[in-house]
Amino acid sequence: MTKGKTRARRAEKPVIGKGDEVFVGLDVHKKTIHAAVWMNGALRDHWVMPAIYEQVVATLEPLRPGLREVVYEAGPTGYGLV
Repeated sequence: MTKGKTRARRAEKPVIGKGDEVFVGLDVHKKTIHAAVWMNGALRDHWVMPAIYEQVVATLEPLRPGLREVVYEAGPTGYGLV
């Protein structure tokens, strides 16, 4: 990810099944959250979003069928997500 730049999320919704393996990494800051999605052994997508926890959960919800793990960089700004 490039610091200081954000990009719009892809309009297409991924089709995720129970056979897929999805891992999400979150870098949580006070105002933004950087997210990366690793799916079936490859980087699927990455983006930056406002640090609104409900929005993070809603964004990750379509990934739930294949979701194996969500991790975040340890720090005081990530406690709300837990």
